[in-house]
Amino acid sequence: MGLPFVSRGQRRLDVAQLATAAWWGLLVLVALGLALAFVVPLHSLGAGVAVLITIAAMGTVGLMRARRTGFDVPSISRSTWVWLIGLGISIAFLAVVVMGPVTHYDAGLYQVSATRYAADYPVIAGLANLYAPLGYGNTQPILAALTGIGPWGENGFRLINGLFLVLLTLEATGRLLCRPRTVGTAVAIVAIALVFPPMMWMADFWVASPTPDVPALVVTLVLAIYWAATLSGTPRAGASVDPPAATTLPTLVLLAGLLISLRPTMIPFALTLLLLTGLLELKRKNGRALRESIPAISVIAVLLILTAMRDRMLSGWWYYPLSVASFDVPWRAVDPTGLRSATLGFARNPEDFQSATTGWTWIGPWLRRLPDQWDPWWLLAGLLIGLLLLVLVRLRHNELHVRSLLFALVPFVVGIIVWFAFSPPAFRFGWGPLFGAVALILGWAIARLGWTPIVASLAAIGLVLAAGASLIVKVDREQPIEVTSWWGLDTATSHYPRPRFRRSNWSRESMS
Repeated sequence: MGLPFVSRGQRRLDVAQLATAAWWGLLVLVALGLALAFVVPLHSLGAGVAVLITIAAMGTVGLMRARRTGFDVPSISRSTWVWLIGLGISIAFLAVVVMGPVTHYDAGLYQVSATRYAADYPVIAGLANLYAPLGYGNTQPILAALTGIGPWGENGFRLINGLFLVLLTLEATGRLLCRPRTVGTAVAIVAIALVFPPMMWMADFWVASPTPDVPALVVTLVLAIYWAATLSGTPRAGASVDPPAATTLPTLVLLAGLLISLRPTMIPFALTLLLLTGLLELKRKNGRALRESIPAISVIAVLLILTAMRDRMLSGWWYYPLSVASFDVPWRAVDPTGLRSATLGFARNPEDFQSATTGWTWIGPWLRRLPDQWDPWWLLAGLLIGLLLLVLVRLRHNELHVRSLLFALVPFVVGIIVWFAFSPPAFRFGWGPLFGAVALILGWAIARLGWTPIVASLAAIGLVLAAGASLIVKVDREQPIEVTSWWGLDTATSHYPRPRFRRSNWSRESMS
């Protein structure tokens, strides 16, 4: 679906550009799902036909253009083979474990229910009045419902977070296979090494469950990859015929829009990144990059309009539970300030959440809880390794480009400050800027040292070890099993907490 956007104006295509096309296609799919949700249930025959027609039409155009331009087949080195094998084992492991337990607390609380409402009914006016989280202004339920079109049905939500992780591997692999390898290539390899081990270890909580935390993390890391490639001053991987920003700037725009649709609290980070990118291209006098961004801006504008229309229907608030703006509709939910304050206070200090909504007295209890969590230790280890590698770069008299690195970190620092000071400081809400900053530091040093192929091989071996350890220690083989059949093929999945409403035959008369 994304090939028509990427193949336009290119003389040759490569594997790296297929990854870019995948992000374009995903954004189009989100916009299509939002539009269909106003008219039909997303698990209806009409929605399925519309999705297939869109895929066929855009895919045909993209493939025809790709055939005219030609495709560069990359040569695969030994280190790349090691990388591919490690990724294959990791993805196969995730594909198996997502059929198992669904243990995220929010999955049973509202995430599965939100997905089922999107799958079985058009957008319901005032749904947030039934239960506030059902009106949250993110597109994760739309994507989770779309993955259930076809044989997966009610279990389609299991696939959505794994899809984002696979697209991240496609991005990293495409850059690794193509030349020249930029800082973005190293950042992509590091992103895989940082994200996959904890995701495999806690796959039942983070991957099998339809939580938007993982997609938001992945999209932020991909933004870091393209941002690093833009700043590297050399052509993007596989795009040696074009200036770097001519291919990266439109992708930065569309990824920023996709990120905001998944997690509206990332607006300050996304706008800072786009503002700095625009200023950089104005300084470079790169008018072509700005012109190439017009299609991305157009798609994002459509996405924002559809998101606002959906928010108006679900809750009567734009980006609920944020109080960005309200709509004058009779089904408008109560002001979400109380809900937002309770969530903020509980994330800061669950033992005294009322007083934690204001002031800074909550920082002490928050710091005392850090040793009991995995996130700070994992991030701290990555940061220390990155700083040691930066020192090694200076000792080897390689060019470090400190000012460029600090400039690259600015959006992520803004995102971290906003996360810590204004949003719930649970780490999952700040994963994107936190992991992105660490990945940038590590990738920057690895690229300057010229260690990208070595690190890719080591990362692949580490992924295999993590998959093996997770299989032995974490996988529960005694869960209750449910068997579903589709065209004579049986699929076994673990039981998951289902919503308490019964699916009915939808019609506009029954809805009214």
